[in-house]
Amino acid sequence: MNVSSNAYAEFSSQKDSIDFLNDCAEFVLPGSKKSNFEAMEHSDTKLLAKNLEQRVGSSVGAFMQFNGVPEELATACKMLKRYPWHGTDISKSSHLEMTWFLVQNLCYHFKEKTKLYFNNQKSAALILRLPEPMWLKAELKLIDDIMGKAIKDRGNTVHGWNTTENSIYTYSLVETIVEAGEESGDWDLKSHYRDAKFFLGWKARKYRDHAYGLMWRCFRDHSPTPPTLVRRFNELTDAVLNKGALLTQKENGK
Repeated sequence: MNVSSNAYAEFSSQKDSIDFLNDCAEFVLPGSKKSNFEAMEHSDTKLLAKNLEQRVGSSVGAFMQFNGVPEELATACKMLKRYPWHGTDISKSSHLEMTWFLVQNLCYHFKEKTKLYFNNQKSAALILRLPEPMWLKAELKLIDDIMGKAIKDRGNTVHGWNTTENSIYTYSLVETIVEAGEESGDWDLKSHYRDAKFFLGWKARKYRDHAYGLMWRCFRDHSPTPPTLVRRFNELTDAVLNKGALLTQKENGK
């Protein structure tokens, strides 16, 4: 995160900015004799700025990890569309089943990353004295409405008997019958495979699109957004690193 030049002027114009920086120093460096901003040596203000960057930077880093899950779901959608294992003993039903479990796991992964991002965002908002985020409950309900079955099936597969989509079960059965030499006009293997890919792909794209939608809502709407956190961080660290100018402004304002 780059510190914008003269950003301290904008920050220091806020009411009680010195008191805020004293509180911030106490929060970031608790129990330290150096935790009073006005009494800090220059080297200690650098330490405060570094600690602020670590605390706030974790929220921005959390967003980047959170952002990675929709991309992984998009990759899984592509994997469902193509069978790349010709000439091997990996059957098409195995390919569908393994790839679908990946989709289920990514849905679970997305829900957990959503909660982690919210917690990091909340922590950064506390440090920077920004309004506390309030969006998690509503977004988790949407995730449960849209991805809930996939997440539940994933849990059943991990902790109990496998829970497989009906379209995979059907295709796997037909594949087994055909491999056993029972192929006839009643067993259209290609048609069943095409149907299974269609239904699984449709569900996976729905999950992917919802993940992308939430990611963009977090970036643009769910305050404090990553751009807001970075902007506030720049203002704060520049105020810390320009301590002399800030204290002079305070003195002149008396």
